[in-house]
Amino acid sequence: MKIVAHTLVKNEENWVWYSLMSVVDWVDEVMVWDTGSTDNTVDVIKSIPHPKIKFRQVKADSKAEIAQIRQDMLDATTADWIFLVDADEIWTREGLQEIREFVTHPGGQTVGVHRFWSLVGDVLHYLPERYGKYHVGHQTGHLTIRLMRHLPDLHVTGQYTFEGYGYSDTPVQSLSESCMHHFNHKFFHTTFLPRSSNNSPLFQRRIRYQFGPALTADYPEVFYLSRSDFIRSPWLKHDIIFWINAFWQTPLKLLRNILLGTTWSTSRPSS
Repeated sequence: MKIVAHTLVKNEENWVWYSLMSVVDWVDEVMVWDTGSTDNTVDVIKSIPHPKIKFRQVKADSKAEIAQIRQDMLDATTADWIFLVDADEIWTREGLQEIREFVTHPGGQTVGVHRFWSLVGDVLHYLPERYGKYHVGHQTGHLTIRLMRHLPDLHVTGQYTFEGYGYSDTPVQSLSESCMHHFNHKFFHTTFLPRSSNNSPLFQRRIRYQFGPALTADYPEVFYLSRSDFIRSPWLKHDIIFWINAFWQTPLKLLRNILLGTTWSTSRPSS
């Protein structure tokens, strides 16, 4: 079974190297499309001399164009499975091995659901599950759909930042449980950490100022690989600005979470 990873990027210099290096040996191809980075993202991607990485630069001036580019990636793909890999997501070997084993005997299941560690402050801390906001099937939390069978009716819906995927008229996160495979191993999500030295008004970035418990899980193997000096270390700890903001924001976020309930759902599809 052929797996092609889709990675759409803009200004992701801090984590894109780790993201791509974590998956490249486990998939048949990685389609990496950049929509106009103004930081070192392109140089970082080009520094990975791997024939599986198919890099392309495209232009996106509006949110509607982002969704169309994702559809263009689908249309340009010939594979049995689509593996969505955002540039702020880093995978472990165990998690990728689990995917490889699944696609050889998927049965009637169409999509794969993954949980993730939502890192906050630095890679040493995470947000507890009660802060997870994604809703897939009957579950809510730090979970999302990252693996989809490439069927003829698979298409992109909505627009950034609410774009998603669906089969015919059914969003992937609304498929029946019988169509979903829930994986055991989590990936690492750095969306709330600094991702670039150059922000873009189209690709909104937000650092979450909140203290989280210490993470005791095994880290992705790619964190320990040798790398060029211009690749940012994953082990940098949060600075004094984060500490000051998190000091007063953490109690407020906890109170809001209690008032709204332990978990909540969102209209944003898993994408």
